[in-house]
This record gives sequence, C-alpha cells and structure tokens, in this order.
Amino acid sequence: MDALFAKAVEAAESGRDALDRGDVNSAVNRAYYAMFNAARAYLATVGQDTHGPHGTIVRLFGMHLVQTGKVSADYGRQFNRAQEARSVADYDTASVSPADAETFVNAAESLVDLMATLLPAGSVDPDFRRRPSQKETQLRGLVTLFAGLVTASGEVLPPGFEEDLVTYASAEDIIDLTARLDEMGDVTSFVRTRIPAFATP
Repeated sequence: MDALFAKAVEAAESGRDALDRGDVNSAVNRAYYAMFNAARAYLATVGQDTHGPHGTIVRLFGMHLVQTGKVSADYGRQFNRAQEARSVADYDTASVSPADAETFVNAAESLVDLMATLLPAGSVDPDFRRRPSQKETQLRGLVTLFAGLVTASGEVLPPGFEEDLVTYASAEDIIDLTARLDEMGDVTSFVRTRIPAFATP
C-alpha cells in the first residue's frame, strides 16, 4: 500500500477525532496533512518530487489535478486555505474557528476518498479506505434523503451536489433544508441562501 496515502487516511481520521473532541487547532493540522499527503501520494505516481516545500506541493496539486480536471477547483481552494489555517493553528496565538475547522476536516475526508479512486490500480489496497465517522455516516444518510426528495420534485441535481453538501453542510443544515423544501425554487440557489459556503461546479 502507498505509505503516503496511508498517512493521508490516518491524518483524516485523526482530524475528525480531534474535531469531535473540540480540539480545533489539532483538527486543522490533521486535515491539512491529510490533504498534503493525499496530494503527495498522487504526485508521486506522475513522477513529481514529493519532498519539496509545502507551497510547491500545493502548486503541483493545482497543475496536475485541478488544471487537468481530475478534481474540482474547490479542492485547490480548500487546500490553499487549509495551508494558511494550519499556520494559524500551529503558530499563531489565535485559533481557527470551529466552523472553519469542520469545513477543512470535511474537505480533507472528501479529498482522501477521491484520491483513493485516482491512484493507479494496485497502489492502494481496494479494501483500505478511510473509516467514516458516525457523524459523517449520519450526515450522508440525511443528504441522500434530501437529494432523493429534491429529485422526486423534478429538480436535476448538479454534478457533485451531494458531495458538496457533505463537505459544507451539517446535519442540522440538512434537516432545515428538508423542512423548507416547499420554499425551494432552483436547488443550488436555495441551498446557497441557507449555507453560504456551499459550492457547486
């Protein structure tokens, strides 16, 4: 199994555990390193040096994954933001907000899961996956229910809609959206008015 990817999975899981304990600075640190090592795992497969400075890895991620369309531009933005937030979490007297920490942890989990599908066959054991937290499992169930109701109403969901909801929304957000479904016009606008961070391709 790819050692860098294993580190990414471990970091994503420990980021969620730290967030659940209320340790937002550790959560941001772990989320960033989950993204960083997931990026390095992929970059190694395309012949890139993975021992360069952090800024170089972030730039190469943009070149080889975002610009080629393998991942959405939002992952590039989150990776950049997580790098900045990790500096705050590790070195500043200020702390990252709990809401931002949760966004980074969600984005890291999503990116690690996506990287598992992009790494070459055989480089990662197909049975080796990030362990979803109980909170994530509950959120995914609510998102699936909400998306089913939206589809049943005749709306066509944009690509990546459900994954974006898992990344940017909380269980409480989805419950609120479901309760207000009769107010919905365009689904993307409807969601954005209630979850400002929500992004779709």
